[in-house]
Amino acid sequence: MVTAICMNPSADKTVYLDKFELSATNIIKRETRDVGGKGINVAIALRRLGVPSSCMGIVGDKSLSEVIAHLEKSGVEARFMTVSGQMRTNLKVVDESSHQVTELNERGPEADAEMLTLFKTLVGERAKKSRYIVFTGAMPPGTPADYYRELMSVCPCRAVLDTHGEMLTSALSAKPFLIKPNIKELEKTVGRTLSTMRSILEAAREMTALGAQNVLVSMGAMGAMLCTEDTALYSPAISVPVRSTVGAGDCMVAGFLSGIIQNGDIKEAFRFGCAAGAASVMTEGTRLLDKSDFDELLCRVSLQSVQ
Repeated sequence: MVTAICMNPSADKTVYLDKFELSATNIIKRETRDVGGKGINVAIALRRLGVPSSCMGIVGDKSLSEVIAHLEKSGVEARFMTVSGQMRTNLKVVDESSHQVTELNERGPEADAEMLTLFKTLVGERAKKSRYIVFTGAMPPGTPADYYRELMSVCPCRAVLDTHGEMLTSALSAKPFLIKPNIKELEKTVGRTLSTMRSILEAAREMTALGAQNVLVSMGAMGAMLCTEDTALYSPAISVPVRSTVGAGDCMVAGFLSGIIQNGDIKEAFRFGCAAGAASVMTEGTRLLDKSDFDELLCRVSLQSVQ
């Protein structure tokens, strides 16, 4: 069982435009609306790849039934605490001419200190029944930046961390099994521009020196890199039709965990992660991935050693 934590779920509204123009009137061609949140995406993608998963978190009480129904429809066990209010709405604007996505995210309802203490206890109990636990996505407003580290401290299983900045650096001392920043998040974390493969590798190695056991960097059209304590691998991006990049990083995390659970090999986990990320961009909005696309792409992933 893999448990994904989603502390601030959202209603993800995705609108598609021929071309997005600033300071202009933009006509929406079509739109979708789904329950979202990075932890929810990871849990559903895992289930589609054949891995039993659960999702727990905190959500506004007026949105609880919608979140539970969305997860259970995908075969994911759901356990959520509630706060007063609605879950936040995230607007994603897709420019179909450039495949660029602009996101406008609400903050969501707050969780007080008492609730965060109780949630920490529940996470610790759940972690005892899990092989891996995934911490990813936005936290409720007012949550301390080191809260992910606090949660990891009560987890006896392997932890995966997909965040950036202080939320990431404060948790590295807990030695997460995997972190998965994208290139922009890694730049924000190390405080400098990363424009070459060498600079990306050096930044990833900084993360391993601070405690991360494995660093998986998603780089969009540049591909992906995996850095461990003793090796580094690069995988060029697979050429696929790009419909949306929303959720691609979440699917990469799910693919990596699916690979490590099924094969026990870090290189195979990397291949699975790359195939899942590529499969995700072939779907629109927050549909995540289709297993048939993943199966077809897996044999097309190539790995190269990086020095």
